[in-house]
Amino acid sequence: MIDALYSNRILGLVANIPRTGRLAAPGGSAEKTAKLCGSRITVDVTLAEGRVIDFAQDVAACALGQASAAILGANVIGADLAEIELARDGLKAMLKTNGPLPVGRFSELSVLAGQGLSRPPRLNAFGVRSGGRGCLPRHSRRTNAN
Repeated sequence: MIDALYSNRILGLVANIPRTGRLAAPGGSAEKTAKLCGSRITVDVTLAEGRVIDFAQDVAACALGQASAAILGANVIGADLAEIELARDGLKAMLKTNGPLPVGRFSELSVLAGQGLSRPPRLNAFGVRSGGRGCLPRHSRRTNAN
């Protein structure tokens, strides 16, 4: 089970989370903590003309939460709210109801599909599987925004 959950691709994403840290002067910030597993993410964002022009994240989560953050960080610059909502909704449908794989700029979230669970997974605050499924220890990444 652990081998299926933590594929080389997921572990590669975990090792290279882009845009970590905090922005010096963000347009907005938010923090979310998953009640179920304690994973936490703080994001800073700056928008211009309805699109993300700067972004940073401080992530303390299991490997699947970190992989999600890596995909977000790699693809969020230039995204508008509709694209971000499409990714969120697609990821949730994929994980909760075995819906179609996410499409668009965040389609790489599909790497989180097909973990071979016999029942629908529980989701943490970041929309990824959590709780008693062999999560690796959480790691905090506090560095300058890339």
